[in-house]
Formats: sequence, structure tokens, C-alpha cells
Amino acid sequence: MEHFAITPGTGDDVDGTTDSVTIPDNAAGDRARRVLVTVSEDTYVLPGAAGVTVTATTGIIVTPESGGKVLDVGGYVAIAYLQVSGAGRICVTPVATGP
Repeated sequence: MEHFAITPGTGDDVDGTTDSVTIPDNAAGDRARRVLVTVSEDTYVLPGAAGVTVTATTGIIVTPESGGKVLDVGGYVAIAYLQVSGAGRICVTPVATGP
């Protein structure tokens, strides 16, 4: 059974250099299985291991107009991000935990 917890997201500035943010645990301290990724500018994202990087050819585009994307991050610890154009912000929020 999945558990949902209201948890603030983890955010960071997005620019022209690939970077990553650690996937946060939920309010109960459980590892996230799914996260909602929201952005203020068009951004390439990619879940992966620590140190993951993303490029325009490997990433999933998330736009502000989309309202974000829910990603299955089971087994991953980070989300890499890279701006499409223009600096902005990324926010990663746990929405489901469990096996």
C-alpha cells in the first residue's frame, strides 16, 4: 500500500550547467517512490544515482505550463536538471512511498 505524506519539496536554481538535487524523503522519513517535479522555466530532468547528469538528448522536458511531472524514482537517489533556456527553479516533492 502506498502512503502519501504532505512534505515540502526540495528546490534549487536551474541554469546552463547540469546539476542534481537529492530526492527528499517524505515527512515520515520514508524514501520516496514517486516525486512531483515542478519548474519555473523549461527544464530537462533525469532521475538517477548520485552524480547523475542530464543532457538535452537524455532528459525529460518539464515545463511550467504542464504543472509538473510525476516520476517513478524507486531505486534512484537524485534528479539531474538542466535549463532548456533561461534560468529558473526546480522543486522535487515526494508524493508516494512504499515498496
